[in-house]
Amino acid sequence: MRRVSEQLNEDAFEASNYWSSTEIDATNAWNQNFNNGNQGNNNKDNSNRVRAVRR
Repeated sequence: MRRVSEQLNEDAFEASNYWSSTEIDATNAWNQNFNNGNQGNNNKDNSNRVRAVRR
């Protein structure tokens, strides 16, 4: 039996890179990979996913 948190994680995010709102400079920004947990930076021309977060 799978844990509830595992099911929620699978339903919440595609296993892909998502943009952060934090820029590095004019051409690069941080991203988070929800498949393997890695963080990195990408050129803003790349096609990463976005996810709206409500405060």
